[in-house]
Amino acid sequence: MDKILILRGILIAWWWVNFTPWQNLLKRTVYPLIYPKRDKPIRKWQEYIIEALGCFKCQSFWWTLIISQDLFAAILAALIAYTYEKFMNSLKQYF
Repeated sequence: MDKILILRGILIAWWWVNFTPWQNLLKRTVYPLIYPKRDKPIRKWQEYIIEALGCFKCQSFWWTLIISQDLFAAILAALIAYTYEKFMNSLKQYF
């Protein structure tokens, strides 16, 4: 298991989730394809896709799996992303 590949997956996922121009592009192009017309109710799978595109843990898992082709490295990357989010959220509560 190469630590550099795990770090690359986490960094690409962080960029994917937090880079504002990329998220704006997703909102303009991908989200209208997923959301139905206004008269139709939104389905559960559509909510899951929208949530997964903005989830740091999900993106860490998938990007690391794509880069390293190692399931355990991808699980470790998602665990690191989860720990990072918990730590950062706890810091936000104190400040």
